Amino acid sequence: MTTLVNPQFKMMIKSAKTDEQRKDMINMFYSEVASRVTDAITNRRHLILWGDPGSSKSSIVKTVAGQHSNCVIHKNKLTPIQFVELLYSSRQEGSTVILDDCDSWYTDKDIHSTLMSATDTTDPQVQWNQNSDLLKRKGIPSNFAFNGTLIIITNTPMIKRPESIKPQDIKVNQLVSRMSPFCANLPDNDWNLLAIRLWHSVGQVQCFEGVSEQDQNMILDFLADNVDNLQPNALSFRFVKDCVTMLQSRGEPGWRMAMMFDERMQGAE
Repeated sequence: MTTLVNPQFKMMIKSAKTDEQRKDMINMFYSEVASRVTDAITNRRHLILWGDPGSSKSSIVKTVAGQHSNCVIHKNKLTPIQFVELLYSSRQEGSTVILDDCDSWYTDKDIHSTLMSATDTTDPQVQWNQNSDLLKRKGIPSNFAFNGTLIIITNTPMIKRPESIKPQDIKVNQLVSRMSPFCANLPDNDWNLLAIRLWHSVGQVQCFEGVSEQDQNMILDFLADNVDNLQPNALSFRFVKDCVTMLQSRGEPGWRMAMMFDERMQGAE
């Protein structure tokens, strides 16, 4: 399995020969991700931030959004009516709607249609044709202009795909053409380990909050010892969180054995 990586970043990392140079590259990369989010919020440039689970997408967006007002984060599934209501409440210029781990737009044709209308570059009009007493009671008109910004955080690869009759390919191509896609993946597990150590050095590994320094270092040592045993790009901040959860649940050495049998280890069926 080949990891999808931002092509410009993939080209740039060839010049990074030492860990210090790689750390500089990682800092630069995550700074660019944050800048993309800031640009989306301040300049109304709809953004799709995509990447593997645990690639720090949500953490970066949450941090940047916290520095701005009028940012609404919606997690998990939503209905077409909920989406219309969400867009209406954030329709004013300067407002931002962030869909995190919410791929309803990908699976629900009505939500996808509404999303396409809201991101239209010439006339972003949102319409709802369903007979909804809820929307009527809330005074939401059946047609309104959406002048806010949309940011989508997803694990679905958002690369333009060859023309295809497959509905999922058509949806991806439509969104890529209207929203700016950016991949948050690092090249491989070695780079991911370096990023985790870098974030740990500045106290930004959120799942380490309340975990003793000794246990933090024990987990980091375990990751370093097994970096070559993991499935491609399986080493992530989510994997670190799973280590913390298992350590708190089973203690030492039970957590270590549990993680060694984790399906993300090489050789898992």
